[in-house]
Amino acid sequence: MAKPETLVWFDQPGASFLEASIIGNGRLGAMDLGGVDRQRIVLNESSMWSGGPYDGNNYEAYKCLPEVRAKLFAGDIAGAEAALKASFRYADGVKGYQDSDQFGTYQIFCDLFIDSVASPKMTSPTGHEAGDGKPIANSFDGDPATKWCIDKAGSLVSWQIELPEPRSVTGYFLTSADDVPERDPQSWTFEGSQDGVTWTELDRHDKQEPFEKRKQTKQFSVSNSEAFRFYRFNFIPLSSFFQVAEIKLVGLEAPVPASYRRELD
Repeated sequence: MAKPETLVWFDQPGASFLEASIIGNGRLGAMDLGGVDRQRIVLNESSMWSGGPYDGNNYEAYKCLPEVRAKLFAGDIAGAEAALKASFRYADGVKGYQDSDQFGTYQIFCDLFIDSVASPKMTSPTGHEAGDGKPIANSFDGDPATKWCIDKAGSLVSWQIELPEPRSVTGYFLTSADDVPERDPQSWTFEGSQDGVTWTELDRHDKQEPFEKRKQTKQFSVSNSEAFRFYRFNFIPLSSFFQVAEIKLVGLEAPVPASYRRELD
């Protein structure tokens, strides 16, 4: 039985890494964001590192400490700082965080999704699933820090979702990505279909004003009561690149039960 003072618990699934339950042993790690129909666990392993191997230790650095202490006790703060900068630093030839071939950051090993019900299938009928390395799955992961980004987008970019059963969608949210406003969605149609062949237009925007900010979410309403099994966006890029951080359809969310509880001991 967990002790209350060592237990952290949540009554909602995590919307971002800041709300994840973090576990690990220094080499293997995981961030559990929970979920209702789908549980998301982000996995990490210590060798998944973007930098290169290097020894950042300066084994002579400690020798400056007596001088630094003496200057601090004498009230010579500027002199102590100068002595630290001269000696208490990387060894010669090591730049550390200033060199991308040396210093790096931990990378996500993979996202583990555990589905308790059949999950929607997301595709791009125009063949843009992979993006430029930032794939279509990023547009539906609930994280505005990731994005679906496409180079050489062409004249049309389609985003399509196939549901296990028909659902009624009454609106949607689009979230802008982290950079370059010209790549944002600005012209598009939103459509629904029962069979993926015959489509009904539900919403249209022509040269919509760009998002005012980065990672900004905008809501769009749809006057629709019919339940469709397929939904798609047909985006018309205004540059050679196209990107969007998040696409969320209103009506597909699984309700969070009042008894939902996610614990970290």
